[in-house]
Amino acid sequence: MIFNVITLFLSLLSIVVSVFVFFKSRELTIKYNNLVAGQQALQIREDISSARRRYEDLCLQSNSNNPDIIKYAINSSIEDICNMYDLACSLYISGSLNQKNFKQQYFNEIKNIVEDDNFKDKYEPSTTEYQSTKTVYENWFK
Repeated sequence: MIFNVITLFLSLLSIVVSVFVFFKSRELTIKYNNLVAGQQALQIREDISSARRRYEDLCLQSNSNNPDIIKYAINSSIEDICNMYDLACSLYISGSLNQKNFKQQYFNEIKNIVEDDNFKDKYEPSTTEYQSTKTVYENWFK
C-alpha cells in the first residue's frame, strides 16, 4: 500500500515537472525566435544602409559641385539615420531586444535625435513616419 502511494506521488511529481519544463522551454524558444528575428531585421537594415552610403558616396564623388546632389546626400543620410533609430525602437517595443541594455545605451541618443534641430521636422507628432522612435521618446521623457 505505501509503495503504491509513493509510486503515485512520484508519478504525479514527474508529470508536474515535465509540464513546467515544457512551458519554460516554450517560453525560451519564443524569446530566442524574437531575438533571431530582431537580428535579421537589423542586418537587412544595415545592408540597405551600406548600399545607400555607397550610392551617396558615388554621387558626391562624381558631382561634388552640384548643390542638388549634396542636398540629396544629406537628406538621404538623415532619412537613413531616422530609419535605423526607428527600427531599433520598434525592436525595443516588441521585446526583441534586451530592454534594459537598450535604454542604457540609447537613452541620451534618442533624446538628442528627436530634439535636434536638424531632425525636428522628422518627429512632428502628427506627421512622423518614425512612430516607434517617437513612442520610445515619449515613454522615456514625457
